[in-house]
Amino acid sequence: ACLLILIIASIGCAFSPSTEIFFLFRILQATAVSGMVIGRAIVIDVFDQKDTVKILSQIAIVLGISSILGPAIGGLLIEIYSWKSIFYFIIGIGMFSFFYNFFSLEETNKYLVKNLSDQMDNYKKLMSSSRFWAYSFIGGFSSSTFFTILISIPYIGEIIYGLSSFQSSLLLVIITSGFILGSLSSPILLNLFSERKVLYFSILSSIAGALISLLFYIIFPQYILSIFGPFFLIGLSNGFISPIALSKVLSIRDDSRGAASGLNGAFIIGFGALYSAIGGYFLGYIERVEIIYFMIFSSLILTYISILHTDEFKHSYLKK
Repeated sequence: ACLLILIIASIGCAFSPSTEIFFLFRILQATAVSGMVIGRAIVIDVFDQKDTVKILSQIAIVLGISSILGPAIGGLLIEIYSWKSIFYFIIGIGMFSFFYNFFSLEETNKYLVKNLSDQMDNYKKLMSSSRFWAYSFIGGFSSSTFFTILISIPYIGEIIYGLSSFQSSLLLVIITSGFILGSLSSPILLNLFSERKVLYFSILSSIAGALISLLFYIIFPQYILSIFGPFFLIGLSNGFISPIALSKVLSIRDDSRGAASGLNGAFIIGFGALYSAIGGYFLGYIERVEIIYFMIFSSLILTYISILHTDEFKHSYLKK
């Protein structure tokens, strides 16, 4: 259903007769993101707890690569053809994905919800779990740091430093490559260290990246790489945290994996959208680079507080 919505909405965008109808189909197109929620729930259904983080890390790597290739492919299509070619490309990808999944994907959910009442009951059970809230906040606040940087790149690069759109887009590679490396390394680290130590290292990595960036900006304010170069460490941290937080949320209840994936996805997108909106507003109003450091450090503090409320950290303190 999500892929069908993507295909139909993309066709509508490509052939929209007016701007209003175009944005209407764009909103419809955005609802197809629920396919990500289902995909993550399928991972939990198919793989055991031991392999879940590894598979989710591999998915995160693909998403990271896609975020690099997406703008590049889109820009190339617009340059060679027109803006409509982007939607033709999406339609093609959507149709391939639809038919591939239609003929190869079997039902994996052993706890199908029969009615809306049961679905709401699943939500209530999840929201009564302190573990769900702790790891959802970890994922939400850590992604806010990531989104704050992403939303600031075009404005700071083009408006403050006078870079071209293409040059600004290259800055995305810094934090995204960090995210890919972190996602790739996460399963390896979890084989060597406890989740508590990996989470602790992750938050230290983000703090180090933010502090080094701030220090370099103070010393070399004329160089934009002094700001965004150290953010590689923040991308690395997000790559560590995301698979762990997501696997913990999805493994809370076997009969509520879809609900957990949906609520967790809403947290991540919601927090990211909120921070992006706040950061974008203040950047446009104040027009100072320093505003992103305030946003980053505030989200890092909230991420750290959320980590302290996980079972792993609580138990470690009780043992002491």
